[in-house]
Amino acid sequence: MEINSRMSSILYLILASKGRISMESLMEETGVSKRALYYDLNKINVCLTDSGVGPISLEDGECMIRDEERGVIESILESQVIHLASRNQRMIVEALYIALNDEPMTIEMFRQEFDVSKNTIQTDLKLLKEEVVEHSIVLAYANKDGYYFEGNEMDIRNYISDSLHMIKNNGIQNMVIHMLNQMAAKSVGEDSGKGDIYQLILEKIQDYGESISTGFLDSFVSRSAEMIMVALIRSNAGYECRQLEQTGRRTLSYTEEFTHVRTMVKNLRSKGIKIPETEEYYIAYLLLGMKRFSFRGEMNQEIADTVDIFLDNLEKNLGKSIEKREELRRKLSLHMEPMFYRLKLGFRTNNVLLEDIRQMYPRGFGMVSDSIRSVGGEIGELITEDEISFLVMFVESHMADLEMGRESSSAGRILIICGTGVSTSVFVRSQLQDILGDGFQYDLSAVSAVKEEDFDKYCLIISMARDAKLPPETIYVSAILSEKDTDHIIRRLCTQTLDLHEISVEDIMNVIEEDVRSKDEVDKIRRDLFQFFVKGGDRECQL
Repeated sequence: MEINSRMSSILYLILASKGRISMESLMEETGVSKRALYYDLNKINVCLTDSGVGPISLEDGECMIRDEERGVIESILESQVIHLASRNQRMIVEALYIALNDEPMTIEMFRQEFDVSKNTIQTDLKLLKEEVVEHSIVLAYANKDGYYFEGNEMDIRNYISDSLHMIKNNGIQNMVIHMLNQMAAKSVGEDSGKGDIYQLILEKIQDYGESISTGFLDSFVSRSAEMIMVALIRSNAGYECRQLEQTGRRTLSYTEEFTHVRTMVKNLRSKGIKIPETEEYYIAYLLLGMKRFSFRGEMNQEIADTVDIFLDNLEKNLGKSIEKREELRRKLSLHMEPMFYRLKLGFRTNNVLLEDIRQMYPRGFGMVSDSIRSVGGEIGELITEDEISFLVMFVESHMADLEMGRESSSAGRILIICGTGVSTSVFVRSQLQDILGDGFQYDLSAVSAVKEEDFDKYCLIISMARDAKLPPETIYVSAILSEKDTDHIIRRLCTQTLDLHEISVEDIMNVIEEDVRSKDEVDKIRRDLFQFFVKGGDRECQL
């Protein structure tokens, strides 16, 4: 029996979870029923047994692969013909092979690789040729070189980035990461001693985030690591990204963050990951993401005029003047300078929070979008929704700044901290207001601005950036609060004394918990009590 696409995805998901994953997680990731999943697992175990490998075990609702079997199963997957469930999935992988493989890719090689007919591959390539034209790329063929992409290097990389962004299935994503790892290892030489290049790059991006006091989203880190691997493979094949003009390079040289990018690349080189110096600028713009660079150079007059027109348009859409406009102007100027060069040079930034921002701030998104597109000129023409979502966060963070320090009737104060500015803190605050209501005063701060002597004022401190000066009881979260984050926050607040009663929700739970049958019921009662005392009634949590 052969391992098909879904079976491969299941195995990659278990391996990616260090050999242990719940059935619920597998059902969610693969989108199949419990019955279908059991059927697939039985088929997988038949295949593994035929290969002399022990079966996947099921214990307490979890699928497990023994540590000693993991390497063998990885080898089996590597030797399997790649089966992909849909044409779109196959075309993404075909495009990656064309752009990154060091061997000439022909129809026959694709046919053998994917175990499909010659006609199927020809149809794929015809569709791919039509698709890349929309990205200003040409899919060409030569007897010596096989299929290859012709065009601007930045357009090709942006196309690869967009293709990777379309992969939603974790199993296929893990398969692609494995493929990138193999290609990257070839590009730097087998004797480099580099180990798992993807994992190494992930660690260095996290180190970079810590050096600039910024906590990156996991999805942003993984996508950036994939594109750094693409840059490594393409540049070592002779396709370096040299489009950044002298003005753009000089602008980057003003930043402290670029120094940290250079340090990161130097550390990677010391591990045998040979990234050319010219790629440092590409990686710097790639890592811009959720982090605003701190520019110290003189602002370009064109950008200054753009910011002013944007703010004029925004005030017209708001129907009123913006308080502390000059302060917002300064913040936007610092953000728009690198944004201008990204747009002008074709660097495409994917904001992983785009859809969440659009849903949480629909009115603000529409106003900001109309205001920036009405500016005209290059920025007005080139602006993308991802870039607009960053601007929305800056505008919303300014509005949040104005609210800070205003008198609040809340009895409890919550401090929300992010790496720089308060843009991401605004996003977390909106989620907390949905969960906790307006019974609290929410203070926002950058990690560099918090003062240790102020910590006692807060019943809760939440941070997206780790820092030694933060108290041990700080709750660390991502920009998108998970169910685990929410539960942790509510449990912490449940220990706070309730107004008028001098007891906490947890005190009440201690009395009734032993009479409640299940843990789920205990958790439901705790949340209901919390909602009643903190969010729903006149009573509020107090310090």
